[in-house]
Amino acid sequence: MGLVPEDALFDAAEYYLQLNSFDRGTVLERKVRGAQPRAETLAEFTARLAARTPTPGGGSAAAASGAMGAALGEMVTAYSAGKDDATLDPVRGRLAAARGRFLELVEEDANAYAETVTARRAAKAEPGTGAEQAWTAAIRLAPKYHSRQRGSRGAALGSSASLATRCGP
Repeated sequence: MGLVPEDALFDAAEYYLQLNSFDRGTVLERKVRGAQPRAETLAEFTARLAARTPTPGGGSAAAASGAMGAALGEMVTAYSAGKDDATLDPVRGRLAAARGRFLELVEEDANAYAETVTARRAAKAEPGTGAEQAWTAAIRLAPKYHSRQRGSRGAALGSSASLATRCGP
């Protein structure tokens, strides 16, 4: 049996079943496909990074670079260990965890910026102690994002250092 384009099946159904005003968007399979989240490609991320928009910015770019560095470390462990050699498994696990955390930090950077902008706009729209306190709180939270990024960077570097001693120059 050969493959048949989905639209050809819909055309045949409309014709033979005499369906008037058939909306193909109501087909369950199309709704499911449309609801599934799609990961952003590297090309899309870098295009957003190049755009004249405040986010993603330098923090997101740094976190993405950290994720790529951790992934390269994982690749090195995969090639360095033999099939039955589990000695690098802990290093690989730490690198995988660091990669995942860096990917989370890509979005957290943008969210931290959005929170400061929202709080600043609220403070300008309705000046007062409440709005100023929200602005101050948002500004104080932003550096915590960067300290979390430093922590993930440290974990990845530590894993890379133990990998370097194992693999040699």
